[in-house]
Amino acid sequence: MNNAKMTVYSGDNFLFNLMGVKDSLTYKPEYLYSEPNEEEVEIVIFETSTGIDFVKIRTENHLLGVHSEKAWVNYTYPEFEMIKQSLIQLKIDDMIIPCDLLHYLNKETNEEKEIYFDISDFFGKQ
Repeated sequence: MNNAKMTVYSGDNFLFNLMGVKDSLTYKPEYLYSEPNEEEVEIVIFETSTGIDFVKIRTENHLLGVHSEKAWVNYTYPEFEMIKQSLIQLKIDDMIIPCDLLHYLNKETNEEKEIYFDISDFFGKQ
């Protein structure tokens, strides 16, 4: 994905526009579960037209990709707990991409969050 404005759909339903990259982080867990880890992951956070979180995880390692999702959410929203996760497909301009859609809840305030993770770089890979 580039830094130009892109339109995101779920089926035929408009969700939001990606307005460009808001931030980019590097994540490197010292250990990936019980195994030492040397890989780094780029986590790209996009600005959206609705304020919904859309994050691209750049790694070809499935386990590291899933771990990176959880690490980003725990860092960004430590007071939230996951209540639901779905594997969905989104249409971004003319591309169909797999995404994890995570639903989180702040139990103190009852605020809910939806976070979309673009997992196209690692989905279905070892």
